Amino acid sequence: MLQGYNERENYPVPYKVDIYDSTFEKLFINRYEVSSWFTDNEGRVVLGLAYDEENPLLRTFWYSDAGTEEWRKLKSFEVTKDATFNPVGFDSEKHLAYVLSDYKTGRVSLYTFNIETGEYVDLIYTNSDYDVSSVIEKDDKIIGVTYFDDYQQKHYLNKTDGKQNELIKNTFKQLETYIVSRSQDKKRLLVYGVKDNIPGRYFLVDLKNSKATPWYSEYPYLEGKKLAKKESFNITTDDGLTIHGYLTRPVQQDGEVPLILFPHGGPATRDYKYFDYAVQFLASRGYAVLQPNFRGSTGYGSAFETAGYEQWGLKMQDDIMDTVDWAVQQPGIDGDRMCVVGASYGGYVALTAAFKTPKRFRCFVSIAGISDLTEMVKADQTFDILSALRQQMIGSYQDETDVKRMDENSLINHVDKVKRPILLIHGDLDTRVRIAQSKDLYDVLKSANKPVKYVELEFGSHYLDRQPNRIKAFSEIEQFLDNNI
Repeated sequence: MLQGYNERENYPVPYKVDIYDSTFEKLFINRYEVSSWFTDNEGRVVLGLAYDEENPLLRTFWYSDAGTEEWRKLKSFEVTKDATFNPVGFDSEKHLAYVLSDYKTGRVSLYTFNIETGEYVDLIYTNSDYDVSSVIEKDDKIIGVTYFDDYQQKHYLNKTDGKQNELIKNTFKQLETYIVSRSQDKKRLLVYGVKDNIPGRYFLVDLKNSKATPWYSEYPYLEGKKLAKKESFNITTDDGLTIHGYLTRPVQQDGEVPLILFPHGGPATRDYKYFDYAVQFLASRGYAVLQPNFRGSTGYGSAFETAGYEQWGLKMQDDIMDTVDWAVQQPGIDGDRMCVVGASYGGYVALTAAFKTPKRFRCFVSIAGISDLTEMVKADQTFDILSALRQQMIGSYQDETDVKRMDENSLINHVDKVKRPILLIHGDLDTRVRIAQSKDLYDVLKSANKPVKYVELEFGSHYLDRQPNRIKAFSEIEQFLDNNI
């Protein structure tokens, strides 16, 4: 089954495709402005997801009994206001859907949902600390779930189904392992293994002969080298939130070392304990690296994520500074030599620190960071769910109170407070954060005779995904830190 458009329809319709003769059969007309279609385990179209044209945050699921064309509204909910609702499987015979939702628990959990009554039935699995991230399937049936603590963890609903996973874990005890693929006869596996101080590797596993063979390394030049380890930590904020994060120390540490505050982007994401090339680069240059998962980060429940809404530069920034307070109390950390390095939202954190805590850090590095919140929201006027979510997270340029708050927390309006050097790095083809966020700030800082350097990455996207740009960016960062910390 695939979905597609034709010249007479504004919304996608499902087609049944014969893979042998490449013929298409249109299954039915899209009457409910559905944008995505879903099938049950038998390949029958049973669910459609529609977005409201006037409110892109409002989602409606339409359901049809398998084999019929009669559709009825199954569930409507507004993103961020109502419980999440993400169908991940169906049992048409029992009229049940398997749903990932934060209903009642406040964390994404696995439920069964009665399609006939529109009510939740059973809570299949929940975790007291973390959101469920996905389900594990076998033969088109859900047999378990995944969630992330420091690494991705798997919970099987039946211990028997988890035996092969346990076998692989016991085979590669030094690594966090994941079965990527299986041969058709299930006798051979492709396994991915990684750790905080071990780059990702792939192994071919022959179950019949009990043999594992290295196949591919993501970073072959780092094989056999001693790399830095991440230490997990938790702190509690004044308003009772637990902030989790990581502190990485250089492999060779003699005496106190300078600290790099390295907040993640997003902010609707989080850092993990996995190997991180940027962290390892900084640690290899003799820096300790601090990565806090501040409020607004994902994976810790809906309340923790929404606690970051409209808190850019405010409580989110406070959380980050609280982790810095903790870090400088740890042995071997020189609290007088610190810099902030961040990309995207992390770049915003660096720029905000440059005027809110201008003397606490010796320098600030922003990669594709935001200097003007109001301008960013105003420039993002596409009528879609991402734009609507961004306005909920940050604010509306049409609301005076929001604009006042955003302007108060944007460096572009506070360049007079800058005391220490700033490095701005931005890709010229960035479509996520407009390059003007860095170029305009550079012009204003330069006019005010503030210490600033601007580096533009040719053919650069929002990410350092081109090798020449990655090398250039990290070369500039290395020299900048060396000169200022």
